[in-house]
Amino acid sequence: MTASTASALGLAFLFAVQVPTEQKVDGRPVAIAPATDVPGKIEDLGWIQGRWKGKAFGGTIEEEFSLPGGGCILGISRITGENNRLIFKEFMDLSQAGSTLNYTVTVPNKIHTFSLGKIGPNEVMWVDPTNKFPQSIHYKREGDSIRVVLKGVSNSGAPQEEVIKMDRVRE
Repeated sequence: MTASTASALGLAFLFAVQVPTEQKVDGRPVAIAPATDVPGKIEDLGWIQGRWKGKAFGGTIEEEFSLPGGGCILGISRITGENNRLIFKEFMDLSQAGSTLNYTVTVPNKIHTFSLGKIGPNEVMWVDPTNKFPQSIHYKREGDSIRVVLKGVSNSGAPQEEVIKMDRVRE
């Protein structure tokens, strides 16, 4: 098995969502994490704005986030492998939801919303304990880098953790 095949299989598992009820939007399964009472404002996530690039899942990961506006931050992410071949892509919507925030990820065949688990200066954690992997997504800005930690449970039931470091892309 090549590294890019292994990465693609790992990414297919990345959003192995267990949807409690058959919810669909445009024919795609939709999963929504249990709501939390963690307060947050979209403006507190302005630090995530910009382009970020690093290595992950056997390829190059690039993420880009807009400035806060209209109650949301929009983001895109992709992982490319050898010969700039697309391995994975997703669209992200960080949104104000009353007094808290949600993180909605759209991948080709699924839509998944994570709830706010924690927010602080230069960090945010999104959670969904009903999802196998990831159950948590923790972004932490460290100067001109962002560290992303994905935690959850592997297919074998063992704890799984992936750490991704991305650096700011200056144009």
